[in-house]
Amino acid sequence: MRLAIEMSMSAVATEVGESDTTLWRVFSNYVDRAIRDQLNLSNVRRIGVDETANKRGHNYVTIFMDIPEHIDPSVGCIISVLSSLD
Repeated sequence: MRLAIEMSMSAVATEVGESDTTLWRVFSNYVDRAIRDQLNLSNVRRIGVDETANKRGHNYVTIFMDIPEHIDPSVGCIISVLSSLD
């Protein structure tokens, strides 16, 4: 998953010889686990939503993020990541 910091999931899939669908499911599992184990949503006041799509297949990925009072993307916290494949 460290490769995903610098590369698209599609590029990571090619690099490791796995499908991007499988990698998105693994990524989603880790995010869901972090949410379940560590994330306290009681202080969430504003939620940002970003969605991106693969041009060819129209496979969408939607990210929900807690937006802090002073908007600074490095401070926000991801709440959930959903794929249209789920």
